[in-house]
Amino acid sequence: MVVEVTGSHAVVKDGDDLTRLEVTTQVPLTETDAALRRAGLGRLAADGHAHLSTSALFAAASPHLAGWREMLAYAESNGWLKEGGAVVVAHVERP
Repeated sequence: MVVEVTGSHAVVKDGDDLTRLEVTTQVPLTETDAALRRAGLGRLAADGHAHLSTSALFAAASPHLAGWREMLAYAESNGWLKEGGAVVVAHVERP
């Protein structure tokens, strides 16, 4: 799953690919943060990682429930789930 930020928009792509989660952006991080917030998908943290809403990702991607649970379990085992599972941390990929 990829959250793609282009300009002032952020959209979920490849929602059926639950083997990865990343944010890709071509814009400055301040604009990336604004686009994530505007889309209701999350925000950028001070460390430069994206903190994404698990409920917003689920709604946008409509993944298979079993695969979704596996992805969240994997994220939790790596310390990437925050706020009681409401937020998952993702890497931000920039050119």
